[in-house]
Amino acid sequence: MDTLWNRLLTLIGENQLVELLGKTILSLIVLALFIVLGRVLRNMVRRVVNRTSRNANLPILLSNLVYVAMIIVAVLAILSIYTGAGLSTLLTLFGLVSLAISLSVQDILKNFVSGVYLLLEQPFSIGDRVKVRDVEGMVENIEIRTTQIHTDDGVQIFIPNSIVFAEIVTNRTAYRHRLTTIRFSMPLEGKSFEEFSREVKTIVGEFDQAKVSEDPAPQVFVETVVAKLFNCKLDLWSPVSAPTTTASDVILALVKGIPEMEVTGVTAAAASPATAK
Repeated sequence: MDTLWNRLLTLIGENQLVELLGKTILSLIVLALFIVLGRVLRNMVRRVVNRTSRNANLPILLSNLVYVAMIIVAVLAILSIYTGAGLSTLLTLFGLVSLAISLSVQDILKNFVSGVYLLLEQPFSIGDRVKVRDVEGMVENIEIRTTQIHTDDGVQIFIPNSIVFAEIVTNRTAYRHRLTTIRFSMPLEGKSFEEFSREVKTIVGEFDQAKVSEDPAPQVFVETVVAKLFNCKLDLWSPVSAPTTTASDVILALVKGIPEMEVTGVTAAAASPATAK
């Protein structure tokens, strides 16, 4: 250790070495202070914007930008400590370095810019259920670089923002209601379609509004009449917060209440702006 110290003294000089150590210690202190300050300001900005803005993504964007700004200021301050350069010189140097970095980390910057656009445009918010490519789940967080999705099977997936920004995104919770269509066949003999329709609506109407909405009301339609059968469909709307078993519960209730009914299929789709209430 003494030999290494002596070599450093020989190469640099005692005064310069002490000065370098002092600058290093001061730089570490400045970096630690700005990191702590950045985190405090980030949390403060997020709380303030949460109280004053209805945009759920704006607090995330502004708080992250504040934190990044604090880190940039810390880097400039450290460069000033080591070089003694003025602000204008450091800003020029920072611009050149930023250009060089941007050319070498284009993917990261692309994700960063995409993340800013996603937070500003709000195609979805935290808590929404979305589908991107073959990934579907609830949005947990929207970071500067990635969007976090929590899937139904309990897997956390990080999708680069550039992919989310460029892909077709399905937001299944953008509106308050979701359409479910149940197709079934009924015999022509014995009852009229109007009687069947009333029975179906009566059974569906017994469900709580947390599962089946009254507005829009369930509707029954005849699609085709083949071989003494009514081929019909039931359109019903459910809140986006309805249990995933709602369609199954409705089918079981219909088959139990109307034994002659034969269910042939079920489809679920997101609501449209014209029909969502």
